Amino acid sequence: MVTIKSIPGLKHHYNALPQGIRNYFPCVLGLIDAFPLEVGLSYVFSRTELAQNDAIYCGLLKLHRAHREVVESVLLKQRSTRAEYRKFFATVFNSSIPDSTVATIQKAEGIRDRVMHGKTPPPSEIRNAVAQVLEYTRDLDALVQQLAGFHPCGDLRGFKGAAAPLDKSTTGWVLKGMGFSREYVVP
Repeated sequence: MVTIKSIPGLKHHYNALPQGIRNYFPCVLGLIDAFPLEVGLSYVFSRTELAQNDAIYCGLLKLHRAHREVVESVLLKQRSTRAEYRKFFATVFNSSIPDSTVATIQKAEGIRDRVMHGKTPPPSEIRNAVAQVLEYTRDLDALVQQLAGFHPCGDLRGFKGAAAPLDKSTTGWVLKGMGFSREYVVP
């Protein structure tokens, strides 16, 4: 993990990320310049959580041939903790998120929680948390690419290929077997 000592250092760190990750976080530099760091922290966490959800969604469709409508319905209602997310990831991709990748975001999660609950961590901690979230997302994106052949932080058009999905009922049972809630409404 890198230590970010200043706003210019955070910008340099952002600019050193792969182009696909910079494209996924297009507002970071503008937010850092125009608003308090807490706004940038909220933004990167929001985009990272979207990438995590897209990884699970796309993984279910591509790797398990799950029916899109059922997966959308289940994931819309599914609530999970950070630890449960890692469990679902391991189930969907048959591989855990490496401990080093998890460690990258854990300190940032603590900073985020403090900010969201009205505490005021020092700016240095918030700068480093933003950088850690960016690093985690970069590593998660690369891991999903390696395991499943798509980038959750990229253009997802055509990610699953032409394979026919399972029917809705079978998808529901597959998801239940994977630990997802069976309580869904079949459209």
